[in-house]
Amino acid sequence: MKKIIPLLTISGLLILSGCSNGNTSIDNKKDVLLTVGDEEITHGEVFDVLKMNGNVDPIIAALNKQVVEIAVPVTKELEKQADKALAEAKETVGDGDAWTTFLSDGGFKDEVDFYENEILFKIREGLITTSYINENLEDMLVEYTPTQLQIIAIDNEESATEAFNKLEEGTDFDDLKSYDNVETNDPSTRIVLQPELSKATWDAIDKTENGETISIVGNDATLETYYLVKVIEKDSSVFESEVVSVIAESTATNGEALTMAQEALHRYLTLVDYKIHDASIYSFLLGTNPAYTRD
Repeated sequence: MKKIIPLLTISGLLILSGCSNGNTSIDNKKDVLLTVGDEEITHGEVFDVLKMNGNVDPIIAALNKQVVEIAVPVTKELEKQADKALAEAKETVGDGDAWTTFLSDGGFKDEVDFYENEILFKIREGLITTSYINENLEDMLVEYTPTQLQIIAIDNEESATEAFNKLEEGTDFDDLKSYDNVETNDPSTRIVLQPELSKATWDAIDKTENGETISIVGNDATLETYYLVKVIEKDSSVFESEVVSVIAESTATNGEALTMAQEALHRYLTLVDYKIHDASIYSFLLGTNPAYTRD
């Protein structure tokens, strides 16, 4: 990628081994990097603009590449996905000169460069969190206790009492879904993680067998909410293929400030051998992308 190489070169300078209280400089500040009309732009000018504006994108891109190499090895299945995406791209753009122009305008050396560093890389990058969860799935199943539930949420006592009575009289749980009137709730069967519910609610679920229902009054921040809960399946091995994606999408990490994606990134960055050398870049990363500082 001709337009990216100079930026990645500069990003390398900013993350060389060293202290985070230093200042970075370059030896070839006066060398011309490119010419626009009659105006020459030097390495030093580009370098200074990057630092002045806190442009850390090249640094983040360089680190993400290292994380992907550690977290998501290339497999036949991923190559199959990438092959399909490449074929679709070529069908959209067209062959011959159109394809050559597309690669050139995108800054790619050739089709192999586009395939490996754009298509395949993006697929792998999107699987960082999934890889982290799979590596730690046994512990996460204990931590999150994924359980298949149906939850009907009702925002007033009168309707809740009516629904409770019908359930007691033998009305099928699915026939009571019309009572659900809390917009944020989904009454269909779904996998619920322990941090999503209050401790009291989860304690009650823990004592309930598959197929049984319980009624709970929960204190919401703005109103009292009444719940009808049906336990569908407590053994996560039954729906294990779905668990990883549910955990990946969840931002509930038992009170931690990090989302699951950030937690995964933070973990893999600890395996990358680097230090931030420039104080201003370090401060900017700390304020905008703290995971990359590993603090």
